[in-house]
This record gives sequence, structure tokens and C-alpha cells, in this order.
Amino acid sequence: MNSFYKAEAGGNDFVLMEGGPPPPERVAGAVVALCRRRWGIGADGVVWLERADADTLRVWPFDSDGSAASGCVNGLRCAARLARHLGWIREAARLETPTGTYPASIDRAGVTVRVPEPVVREVGPEEHVVTVAEDHLVLPPVDGPMMSSAAFRELCLGLRESGAKDVNIHCLAYHNAAWHLRSWELGNEVETLSCGSGTLAAACALRELGRLPDSVSFVTAGGAVLTAHPSGHAWELTGPSRVVCRGELCP
Repeated sequence: MNSFYKAEAGGNDFVLMEGGPPPPERVAGAVVALCRRRWGIGADGVVWLERADADTLRVWPFDSDGSAASGCVNGLRCAARLARHLGWIREAARLETPTGTYPASIDRAGVTVRVPEPVVREVGPEEHVVTVAEDHLVLPPVDGPMMSSAAFRELCLGLRESGAKDVNIHCLAYHNAAWHLRSWELGNEVETLSCGSGTLAAACALRELGRLPDSVSFVTAGGAVLTAHPSGHAWELTGPSRVVCRGELCP
């Protein structure tokens, strides 16, 4: 099938296609080609999805480097939004991925995805690694303005050189009565405008530091606001998501 959809969640953009992914030997190349900006469609990732039954979707998310990203929360939120757009679901669905099942819901507040309780490890003073499908290094929060994008890039490249090689990296700043978040993606090695799993990781780190109210909202680099809150032995992430367009791949 050559038709595709483009969707975004807080500026984190995805190509979405109906049906299952290509065979394993072809999927990485297909993802990289689709995501390559200026030469392809351009996106942070690709998500294949199909309808399993009235309230269940099968979903296969991938990062733009071709690696599987089954726990990509923003990709899952985009999949739920597209399913609603297509009339496959109404207010709720189960998203089945190769590594787990994630409940999702849609209302006026946006699209919410529920994930299992993340694992949190303290690795330095006020510094944590939080596992939400992947590992996320959450740096100590700052009270004051958020650093610039250029300064954040230099910080992340320096951390890579010093050994922080297998983690996504996030910095937090509390300024003007709001939490602000910047996120650096593993694999793609760029700052992303929004990272769903990274937002959950940041919230978990704040809870460890005793700075989490009942829920916490983050202003992301793209300007969108994502809200995370604990729910029993799980966490939920809520925020905007929209289907941008539909297109056709040329042969």
C-alpha cells in the first residue's frame, strides 16, 4: 500500500501507514528513506498500524534510524489519533506492540497513553536514569531560565564523549511558574521538539526529588504542553496530537 498519513504529537512527527511493516530485512531501509528530510517525506519516526478488533490496534513504531521503538509514547499517541480519524475507534483503544500493550484514550484534553511504572535509578546528585522502554538520563533540574538549544546540543555532545552513550538525555528548568523540558534523542542524535517517554522520565525524576505534585506539565521545546501523572502502578501522558495530511508514495 502506497498511501500514508503524517501526524504529530507536540512537534514530534511521524509517517503512519496502514497494515504491518515490511519484512525485517527491508524495514530499516524503508524507515530511513521515509524519514529522511528533504529527500523523503521527513519525520522523527514511522508507525505501521492495523485494526485488530473494535477497540484494539496492532502498532509497530520505529525511530528514524530504522530501529524498533515499541515504547515510543508520542508515536503511540499519533497511532491512536489516526485510528480515531479513520473511524476505527471512539474514545479508547488498546495498542498492541511487539513488546507490550498500552491503553489509550482520546478526549478534549488530547490523547492519553498509559505505560507501566518506569524503573528509576539515581546515578548522581539529583541525576537519574529512568527506563521507559529505553533509558533516559534526566539531568538535575535548574531553577531559572532554560538553556538555549545550542547550549543544550553542546552539553549533550559533551556527555556522549564522557560516556553517556546509550541513553536519551533530558534537561529540566523551572521558570515563570512552569517546568520546561529539552530532549536529545538516542540514535537520531538531535534535539527533538517533544519526547513522550522522556516527559514521563522527567516526571518520575521529579517525584524522586520530592518535587512532583499530583500531576506535572512540561513546556516542550516545540511549545506544546505535555502532562504526566501517576495512576496506580502506571503513568499516563496526555497532550495534543493531530493528523496533518494524507499522501501517496510515488513508485
